[in-house]
Amino acid sequence: MTYMKKVFSAALLLIPGLVFAQADQFSIKGKVGSLNSPARAYILYSANDQTTLDSVTLQNGNFEFKGTIQAPAGATITISHNGKPFNELHKRDELNIYLEAKPMVLTPADSIANATIPNSQINDDDKKLQAALKPSSQKYSQLYKEYRATSPDSQKSATFQKRMQEREDAIEQEKNVVELDFIKNNPQSMISLFTLEEYAGPVPDGEKIAPYFNSLSAEVKDSPRGKKYNIYISVIMRTAVGKPAPEFSQPDTAGKQIALSSYRGKYVLLDFWASWCHPCRAENPVVVAAFNKYHPKGLEILSVSLDDNRASWVKAILQDKLPWAQVSDLKYWKSEVSELYGVRAIPQNFLIAPDGKIVAKNLRGNELETKLEEVFNKMQ
Repeated sequence: MTYMKKVFSAALLLIPGLVFAQADQFSIKGKVGSLNSPARAYILYSANDQTTLDSVTLQNGNFEFKGTIQAPAGATITISHNGKPFNELHKRDELNIYLEAKPMVLTPADSIANATIPNSQINDDDKKLQAALKPSSQKYSQLYKEYRATSPDSQKSATFQKRMQEREDAIEQEKNVVELDFIKNNPQSMISLFTLEEYAGPVPDGEKIAPYFNSLSAEVKDSPRGKKYNIYISVIMRTAVGKPAPEFSQPDTAGKQIALSSYRGKYVLLDFWASWCHPCRAENPVVVAAFNKYHPKGLEILSVSLDDNRASWVKAILQDKLPWAQVSDLKYWKSEVSELYGVRAIPQNFLIAPDGKIVAKNLRGNELETKLEEVFNKMQ
């Protein structure tokens, strides 16, 4: 399923969290009516390279959460009015906010969804952005409802999928215009940095996003997250189309070192995957078909696995019947080659020409077949 990817389908790319150096304390207090036990407040947030779910029992409507964050962090506060566990809540009373490393106090309300955060510039900026994005969000919701109301058989129709994809793409373009406009007009806001990261996606085009990053204020760029993202942009710029593919050498399943340079003089598809990556496993038959068709014409494939378990890695190679060379340092997202190439999402690939330069990136499905046909037809 390639349509509705932004709205409701399972994530197709697995992305590691950003890591920062210093953690600071946050606290947030709130009051929701005069609720008492069994009513509970839950907070869900991602920080310090992990996701945290915490909860407290309300006392006369009051609750407080404390913790550590290394930078402003997105969080959701949810109130269970009847004390139901978090995973059993369906129609939720919740509020999305950004945590800051300072005491924060929500305005009292009968519903957490109606609470606000005074004296918080980052949350004010986010509120402004969400208001601008509301038309796009409403269109996404309507599209989702239409999809859910369609029978499973009709959902499989190529015509239905094409129509839904076209509508989603149009909404996404509208959303992108709003996001870029916000970034342009709010260079001093950390929300602009977060918005740029969301706009760029898990496989960004460095040349496209670098000017937007450079337009941000010095304070935003010099923040821990800003510095981290700046380094990331420089890495992906290094692996842009037309650049020489960075050299590396890693062990294969037998422990033999294989260097990328050993493929010089041939077209090689550098493929990043892992046994635990379901989208990668789903894409493998496409890559196998491409190898079978174009290997006789000179195509080579070198796969880099982000596994951390050798047995699982080898088992997946055998199960998916991958006949080409496989390497890995078994360091998961700390893979030296993935860091060298700025790979933060898989599956991902780079097509490298005989002269060692990158000629295409992120060729998935039919795109891989189309590009390889173009390349090898020119060689005839």
